[in-house]
Order: sequence, then C-alpha cells, then structure tokens
Amino acid sequence: MKKRSIVSYLALMLLIVNSSKVHAIEISWVKMNPDTSPPAQKPWKFKYHPDTGDLVLFGGMYKEGVYQKIWKYSQDTNSWIDVEVPEWEIFPQTPWDMAYDNKNDLYITFGGGGMNGSEPAETWVFNYTAKSWTNMSPSISPTKRIFSNMVYDSQSEKIIMYGGLSQFLAPNEFYKDTWTYDYLTNTWTNVTPIVSPEPRGKATMVYDSESDKTLLFGGFTEKPDDYVIGGLKQDLWAFDTENTSWEELTPEISPPARAYHAMVYDPNEDKTIVFGGDVGNFKPIADTWEYNYSSNIWTELTFEQKPEPRWDTGMVYHPNTKNIIIFGGQLTEKRVFADDTWILGTTVTTTTTTTTTTTTTTTRPTSNISMILALIGIGVMVYTRKKRI
Repeated sequence: MKKRSIVSYLALMLLIVNSSKVHAIEISWVKMNPDTSPPAQKPWKFKYHPDTGDLVLFGGMYKEGVYQKIWKYSQDTNSWIDVEVPEWEIFPQTPWDMAYDNKNDLYITFGGGGMNGSEPAETWVFNYTAKSWTNMSPSISPTKRIFSNMVYDSQSEKIIMYGGLSQFLAPNEFYKDTWTYDYLTNTWTNVTPIVSPEPRGKATMVYDSESDKTLLFGGFTEKPDDYVIGGLKQDLWAFDTENTSWEELTPEISPPARAYHAMVYDPNEDKTIVFGGDVGNFKPIADTWEYNYSSNIWTELTFEQKPEPRWDTGMVYHPNTKNIIIFGGQLTEKRVFADDTWILGTTVTTTTTTTTTTTTTTTRPTSNISMILALIGIGVMVYTRKKRI
C-alpha cells in the first residue's frame, strides 16, 4: 500500500508558524492567464508526453466547426505553442477517444461513426516525436463508434476500450462491449464479459495503476432528443484486464449523475479526480470530486475560486509538478466555448501579521519538492518523502 507524501498530510489544514509569519499549504484551483492560448474550444483530448514533458492538446470543436490543430502547454513557462503537424488534415473529424501507449511512446485512437454514421471504423497511431499519423488498418476492428472510452493498462500493456454510440443522431445504437488492443501485434480482441456496465456514451475512464483496475464513471444511456441527452448515470465500475471482468462498485455517496465530464488518475495521491460535466438539459457543472479505490469513498472538494461550469473540458495530470491542468470546454448549448487554463494543485500562502497590518502572498501551483524547498527557504524544515512499501 502506498504511503502519502508529506503534501498529502499538509494540504488544506496545515499551518506552520515562523516568528510573526504563518505559512499555509492548501489545494486550490488557480487561473493561469497565459499570453497566448488555443482558440476557445472543447478539445478532443489533452494528454501528457513523458519524453518531452509536453502537455498535448489534440483538436476539438470550436465556433467555426471542427478544429484540426495540436497545441502544447508548458506549466514552467505558462505558455501555449502551436505544434506543426503536416499530416493532421487526414485524421477523422469527429469526436474520438485516445490513449497513450507508454511502452511504445504512441498515442492510439479509434473512431468512426460521426454525426450520421458516415465515417469508417479506423485505428490511428500518432507519433508525437515524428509528428506523424499512421492508419494501422488491423484485420479485425470494433464496430465504428463515437463517444467510447479508451485507456492504457500498463500492467497488461494493452489499450482498453469500452462502449460508445454508432453515431450521434438517430437512428443510433449504444454499445456495452469491451475490447483490448495490442499495438505490437496490431490486434483488437473482444473481451466483453457477461456482467458489464449498461450501454452508454460519454462516460469517462481511467487506469488506476495502484489497484491495476480500469475505472468507469457516468455517461448517458438514452438516445439524444434534439441534442439533449438522457439517462444520465452516476454508477462506478472497475475492469480487471487479467480476469476480463467488470465489477460494479457501490460507494455510499457518489457525484451527481453526468456525462461529458473530465476525469484523471493522480498516481501520487492514488486518487481519481472528476471535474465538471453536463448534468442534463445543457446544464454545465463545476464541482470537483476525488475517489479512493482502496476505501471506495467519493469526497467532494470545495474551493473559493474555481473554473466556470462547463462540459467537455480537456484535463490532464502532470507527473512532474503533481498538478492537474484543464483547458477549454463548452459553457452553453449555443456553442459558447472557453479558452482558459486552470491548474489544480498545492499552493503555499504566507501571512505576515503586525500590530497594524496583515499581508498575504500566494505562490502559483508548483511541485511537492519545490514547495518543500520554498518552506525551507523561509525557515521551516520539513522533508519526509515517503515511498511505497
């Protein structure tokens, strides 16, 4: 079982007193305000690239339609840079899902379907270093679909894909099948067990590396009526790749039912974080929840400052800084999109008190180590980096 880092124990509650100064560490949302940003949009995917440390934003939808560009974000410099990808134009233009294959350093996608089912079922691989797309054309593929979920299981070294819709507009079909994809053999395998989650679209899925389980939360199960989704879910499921089995988890409390939400796994804290989504009738939400698999407990995190309510935002975990970053999303049904960048992380606040004045200064989100060094610099000696046992 993994022990928590020192920041886990300090976050939210710790007050360290040094002479007339009080130093507090807490978890907070911070708006970053970079000088340049991608256009306002709901991005298709926001992913981390380990070799370069880049946070990569893959296309999306914006007011003019489909947005076919890739951007990268640097937290260190708080800057966005347009990434030139000559072959980008050949990629399918509908919502699709993506997983990063750690072993082969490749982003793997599967799509098809579209609004009216006109696009074929295709498996594409993106090499970020070479900036090139490749259509894998496996001999067997899942049925064409949109709004499915994909993650990379690092233990089995396979992509896991679940569910989705044949197309957005009726007549359409919801899927409940589970597939694995092996890049080295270019093989899709249907591993759907008898017990599976209800067919759905626009759920979210993450791979929990500590428990070696794939977690699925939320989604919608009824055909859209005039673009309004129905049958919103708040159930939570865990998939075991080795045993090819789904298990429904039944925590005492759960976040409200939703779809189009963002979800990432934080390996440093061994928790899954959920943000935002559509809770029905184009109603966006801006709540933040964390889930602990070992205790099977959902906890809502509350903040004085937080992003505006939205759905379909891009969200990614940065393992170097131990922060969560979001970009964009849809704010209303009228194609109003966001172009803001927010970071959920730990901040150090220093309050100096005298007989007449109180001054408070806050750093922007930073890594655990940097924060500890900052505390040392102001006269507080704290360092107990705990490792997994």
